[in-house]
Amino acid sequence: MNNMPLLTEVIMYAMTYSLVQDGFDVREVEVECHLSSGLPSFKVSGLPCTAVKEARERVRAAVKSSGFKFPRRRITINLAPANLPKYGTHLDLAMAISLLKASGQIKTNFAKNHYALGELSLMGQFKCSPQCFNLILGALQQNPLNKFIFPDSLSIKMTDVSVSAILLKNLACLKNINYQKHSSKLNDQQIFSTDIDLDIFSDIIGQYSARRALQISLAGHHHLLLVGPPGCGKSLIADKLKLLPNLLDKQESWQSKRLFHMTNYETEINSAGIPVRCPHHSASIKGILGGGRPIMPGEVSLSHRGYLILDELPEFKRNVLESLRQIMQNYKVHLSHGFEKSIFPAVSTVLATMNPCPCGYYNSSISGAICRCTPQQIHNYQSRISGPLLDRFGMSISLQLDDNFHLRKESPFNLKEYWESILKARKLQINRYEKNYNSNTTFSTYFNGQISEQDFQKFTGILPGKFKKLSSLKISNRKHSQLLRIAQTIADLEESHVTQEHFDEAIYLQQFVQFSYHSDRKR
Repeated sequence: MNNMPLLTEVIMYAMTYSLVQDGFDVREVEVECHLSSGLPSFKVSGLPCTAVKEARERVRAAVKSSGFKFPRRRITINLAPANLPKYGTHLDLAMAISLLKASGQIKTNFAKNHYALGELSLMGQFKCSPQCFNLILGALQQNPLNKFIFPDSLSIKMTDVSVSAILLKNLACLKNINYQKHSSKLNDQQIFSTDIDLDIFSDIIGQYSARRALQISLAGHHHLLLVGPPGCGKSLIADKLKLLPNLLDKQESWQSKRLFHMTNYETEINSAGIPVRCPHHSASIKGILGGGRPIMPGEVSLSHRGYLILDELPEFKRNVLESLRQIMQNYKVHLSHGFEKSIFPAVSTVLATMNPCPCGYYNSSISGAICRCTPQQIHNYQSRISGPLLDRFGMSISLQLDDNFHLRKESPFNLKEYWESILKARKLQINRYEKNYNSNTTFSTYFNGQISEQDFQKFTGILPGKFKKLSSLKISNRKHSQLLRIAQTIADLEESHVTQEHFDEAIYLQQFVQFSYHSDRKR
């Protein structure tokens, strides 16, 4: 029997923590590094995307360029959980730290709540990966005590975030690291801005009903449809939303920023105003709802906590419009791509505009404007908006041009009072639905137009049988609920209890409920 001694293999192991995106959620990833004897190789396992696989060459060059020795061993890096797809170049730093720890070249022992994020250049310098900011905000929302290791260049974007972090200029800085903490410029209170340009609506002549409907929509987040002939001010009124001050609190601002950073649209973030998206009517269903691989949010999610403006509503593709029906009621987007499934928030309010017919002058009171459309053309045009979709608009306003100057003289517009009543009404609703709001900060709704029916009745005490006139209206159950919600918002604007007058105004704001073509129309 051969009594040769057994050769013991030297196994070196280390682990670092990082983060990856799983839809809108942020998931923890264990970056394990295993060094063993054998032919030199470098493999990455755990469903890495192409960018993560290419990290092998970036890490190899960065380690050598930073004065470290690259181990000539069999290197295996595993990204756990292995069944979760890994996207992004921000995993470079965690892979490099695990490699250097396993080879004994650095003596760091980061706790579980320390997450390494950063992309490496070939010379060992750090680049700010687009995913880093989104991942940090997501991790802080899950646990404010989480700590991070990221490039110091990212600290410029973190000026409004309180975060404990190790800032690195390059990979060589791992030999001597220190904690730094950035002070937060925001607090946990609701942040409302009253700094509004008093001339925003100066170019809108008349249109009292439309301005009143917009006020109610801003206060209670009710979906709004504006219908009228060309040039009456539909698109102009919708564009005014982009000029309004920011109404979001700290958590809501973080949610909005995360969605924009996920899609690399961070340059389009309007921190001075509410999120407003106005997609072109030729947009595809993926552009509106989201999709792709990795799954990215669409326009409905980018308008989260703000407004989605659908100008020229009938021109959108039918499948796009019908896909909005569920979102306008549930405020969530469920997306699937193969075995990947994601849920994105879409707590947004839809403001749509349209003409009543292809030429735009059906039932118009403009002198000399005669509708040139045939009955079949009008029917086909109006049929592009299905009944279930139309039923989801809490208010539908029919705009005209003939009495604008008359309305303007009778109803002088005071924008300061207009805006202050919106702020007061929103604050009333937040206080009323505060318990529901704290249950889930991402998908929660706390305005009259968005709260669930059960919570609306529970917190307001308004039941469908309160108004006798409601039972005589031949409308859907959803419309019944919308009328009560709009009446409650009108009462909140006046800081009073709901009365019959508020309910009557809610009915008046359903001006375009008779949407189908009538054969006895006047030509």
